[in-house]
Amino acid sequence: MDADTSSLLSQKESDCLAYSGPTRDVALGRPGALRGMANAVSFLASYEAAFVCGTALLVDGGMKLGRD
Repeated sequence: MDADTSSLLSQKESDCLAYSGPTRDVALGRPGALRGMANAVSFLASYEAAFVCGTALLVDGGMKLGRD
């Protein structure tokens, strides 16, 4: 995830996806988008997540795969 998001907020999401940061360790092969993080937060705050408790939702594009 790009740590400096302040400059990205004024750009279109398609422009943000063109960012070619370090994606070698990301299984999806692309950097995370702000929309993906927002969707995860939205899900956890929704009725659909009413039965979810005591867990962490890892939103990392697959960086954790095979690293245990």
